Amino acid sequence: MTRAISLILLAASIWVWTPLDSSAAAEATCGANRDSICVTEKVPEVDVERAWKLLRGNVKFSFEFFKCLGGNQLSCTIVGGEFSADRHLPYDLTLSAAILAPTCDAGHEIACSVVAEYLMKNDPAPTDHDLIADLSQRACRVDPQFCEAHAYLYFGDSIFPEDFEKVVEILHFACERDAAQSCYLLGLVHGEGLTADSDDVKAVAALEKSCDMLLVTGCLELAIYYNDTASKVADRVLALENFKKSCALADGEGCFNAGLLTGHEAAPEDADFDAALMLHERGCELGNTDSCMRVAFLYSSSLISDPDIVTSFEFQKKACELGEMDGCGNVGYHYEYGQGVEKNGKLADEAYRYACENGSGGGCNGLGNIYAKGMAGTQDDFRAVELFEKACEMGDAMGCANVAYFGEEQRGVFRLDHEIAAFYKRGCDGGFQTACDRLIAFENK
Repeated sequence: MTRAISLILLAASIWVWTPLDSSAAAEATCGANRDSICVTEKVPEVDVERAWKLLRGNVKFSFEFFKCLGGNQLSCTIVGGEFSADRHLPYDLTLSAAILAPTCDAGHEIACSVVAEYLMKNDPAPTDHDLIADLSQRACRVDPQFCEAHAYLYFGDSIFPEDFEKVVEILHFACERDAAQSCYLLGLVHGEGLTADSDDVKAVAALEKSCDMLLVTGCLELAIYYNDTASKVADRVLALENFKKSCALADGEGCFNAGLLTGHEAAPEDADFDAALMLHERGCELGNTDSCMRVAFLYSSSLISDPDIVTSFEFQKKACELGEMDGCGNVGYHYEYGQGVEKNGKLADEAYRYACENGSGGGCNGLGNIYAKGMAGTQDDFRAVELFEKACEMGDAMGCANVAYFGEEQRGVFRLDHEIAAFYKRGCDGGFQTACDRLIAFENK
């Protein structure tokens, strides 16, 4: 056993049953100046026994706590901060505040932010409101990274009344001192028009600064502003530039939107679907299901240089595995028609059923087709029509058209002419052109 570990174990044996005297700590840190509020008196005593239990097995922070108990305020700041950070130690705000309160009283303002958070979450008395604001502000003034928490006090969701002018003042202070998250929030506040002088120009200026500091949410939000045609700052070139930047910072949504602006949403003369494919593939790698679906579509189309239906199928599977139910439905389609994979009614049934049971109208429509064809067992028109109706109710236009078609063919369920026409119309209104064509033909019989 090393000497350091031996010391820690010795400390545990000495301190585990001995509570830290918070009143003594308060007296030591606040001293004789009783005109000021001593925050140590506002929090519970340090539960030393609990602290040692939570520190068990962590040599580094156990040693810091040992030094903290001996009066080392820097060590108290380190271990107390970790109990509120939920990183290397279990989260325990009460324990964190108890450890940090004496260091706050001693003038270490960063520690005061945790005490303020603790007081906020424990139904503070009205007499403590000013103290909470003061503690939060002190931390903000020393380290702008803490200004975000200070600003949140005035969002209207806490004990303080809503005051977005004050929010802007706080976030502007932090943003000017290169706190990227505060710049981002400042941009959102201005973008929502929450103060009298907020506008898109101020929103973009703040978001640009957060993006320049490589905050991915800042780059993404900035791109969204530039891509909004109703915005005063609309600029598709800058939108694409910033979507690409967020993509480079490993944001799948940024990759997806960059792909759209490069391909399907680009001017026809500027569209580059091979470049769009690369962006969507990156988005899919990052877990963006829309990107996976777009890759699958592009590989099944003639828009790219090297279409490949097998690869299209693989990306539909990946989208399904990531929870995109329309991707699962499309896997069923590939198995039903043998596209990129051997035709297999049983696997088509499984994929469609899974999609349908999890909210995909296209999956329900596909499962209806399997029953209508008898591809996975008994052929059953009645069950097929039930599934088509379910698909239609879920907004699948093809399902609506299939209900009408089976009614017209007198399969499954008897339908009156006005019912058939109504289902064709729902399919047509849903964007399925075949339903529009069939409605015209049906009405002209």
